[in-house]
Amino acid sequence: MAQMKKVYILLAVGILLHLVLISTPDTHTFDEFYYVPAATSVLLGEGELRPEHPPLVPLIIAGGIAIFGDNPIGWRVFSVIFGALTVLVLYLLVKEVSGDERFAFAAAFLMVFQNLFFAFSHLALLDIYLLFFITLSIFLFLKNRFILSAVALALAATCKLSAAFAVPIFPAFLIYHDLIGAAEGRSLRSIRWGRFALWVTTLTVCFLAFLYVFDQFYSGLNFQGLWELFSPGVGSSVQAEVVGREIYLDPFSHLKHMLGHHVGGGWPPTDEPLPWLWFNAPYSYYLNGFSLYGVEALEKYNAAFMGLIFVSLPLAVYRAFWRRDECSFLAVVWFIFTVFIWTPIYLLYPRPLYFFYILPAIPAICLANAGFFRRTPYLEYYLIIVMFYFMFFQYPIRAIGQTI
Repeated sequence: MAQMKKVYILLAVGILLHLVLISTPDTHTFDEFYYVPAATSVLLGEGELRPEHPPLVPLIIAGGIAIFGDNPIGWRVFSVIFGALTVLVLYLLVKEVSGDERFAFAAAFLMVFQNLFFAFSHLALLDIYLLFFITLSIFLFLKNRFILSAVALALAATCKLSAAFAVPIFPAFLIYHDLIGAAEGRSLRSIRWGRFALWVTTLTVCFLAFLYVFDQFYSGLNFQGLWELFSPGVGSSVQAEVVGREIYLDPFSHLKHMLGHHVGGGWPPTDEPLPWLWFNAPYSYYLNGFSLYGVEALEKYNAAFMGLIFVSLPLAVYRAFWRRDECSFLAVVWFIFTVFIWTPIYLLYPRPLYFFYILPAIPAICLANAGFFRRTPYLEYYLIIVMFYFMFFQYPIRAIGQTI
């Protein structure tokens, strides 16, 4: 109970840091230029403005606008809430798999003061919702709540299709837990393949169902329009016009459109770092050439956090396979399938990739870094260093208005 009080205080501090600056900037910034108008179109019933992505996040942002108005609070309030919930779920996840409350609190603490996570849980963007549902799905999977885990990952996929890259984490952890991490003498037959098949089936069915239902909400489809769609003579084109609005006739049509967009050509050039440099590339979406301290790199890159993975991840590999430590294994596979997967994609498809795609791996890095100091008396000192670095070099820029 005492530990949970610390967690609640941590969440309150994180939320307060956001609320102080929630109206900074007071205009759309970064990809808010796309997603806030898409959310507004939900309320106006004007059709789907960003069909290259699944429809759930604009619906959530639209809810904030409906409650608080078309202003920075309305755009961003649910991002702040989902960011805080992600921290809470990470704490519960690490506690579940490790049984160590101190370790779990450390991982959650690192998330609150991680620059990229803070940025994306502050703005009306897709990625914080994606991260929340992925983290929730992994937590439920570890709790052996396979159906609910699949539902959560289906919701992640209706936020952003890159949720699919997290799928291999689940069979990898299941095999490790039931075979490698178990007592001696276990065989492949002891792995819960039936449960995993149920998970895959539920994930597939729920994703298609959610995609269809959310598309209809987004397009303002009514029962009369639904009847017209399936009436003779309407046809089965990818899109149809119902009461002056474009809708997708089925989830497969929308999925085909999204995949075609993301793997197709015609993308503009970018100066973003290459995928294998993301974890060591000083990059920011808010400085715009401004530096409060005269050394811009300090305001982009926290070496105490990102730099530590060069030793914390190899240590996690060692602990996973030589010590049979499930937390370490989870950190490794989570990182591999949410970061390294982008390298073959970069080589195969002619499209730019962006540094913020590393966001789904931030919990894995928190897990690995906290694990590095887990059995030492220095863990709290490390947390203080990360917090003070963020508060001194990275948070003040937002406070003076030079924010993302």
